[in-house]
Amino acid sequence: QQEAFDAIEPPWPVGRAVWAVGATELNGEQVDAVARLVTGLDPAADVLVSGLRRGTELVAAERALQQGIRVAAVLPFPDPAERWAPADKARFEAVLEHADWVVVLPGEPARPGKAVEARNGWISGHVVGALVVGDPQLEADLDEAGLSVLSG
Repeated sequence: QQEAFDAIEPPWPVGRAVWAVGATELNGEQVDAVARLVTGLDPAADVLVSGLRRGTELVAAERALQQGIRVAAVLPFPDPAERWAPADKARFEAVLEHADWVVVLPGEPARPGKAVEARNGWISGHVVGALVVGDPQLEADLDEAGLSVLSG
């Protein structure tokens, strides 16, 4: 599976790409942190990369679109929101519809945890930085991997 992921090239300019990632359940303070971090991006140059999972990823992508920032959606496999509640699925589909780029990786839906882990590895190799909210361990891991990390 990893070889199939490695063969996929990102369609966005990697030198300006920032990955939004973190907690899947956000409190009000964390939602505000996502907004602050996304507001710091440059609509004329930056790309927000998001896997569109509920929480940090979806909120950041929605905020980026509101601010005119280009969005790249990276899904671990086709239709990861298939079993989501209707309201969450509608938000997911709205972002997907307005994303500038959509990459669907060949992960296995029967093994979603493994597919998301592989997706994360692929994304981290195709961005220069990350906006991390609500996940100190992930923040430390990405920093150690050499990404520029902003957190909230």
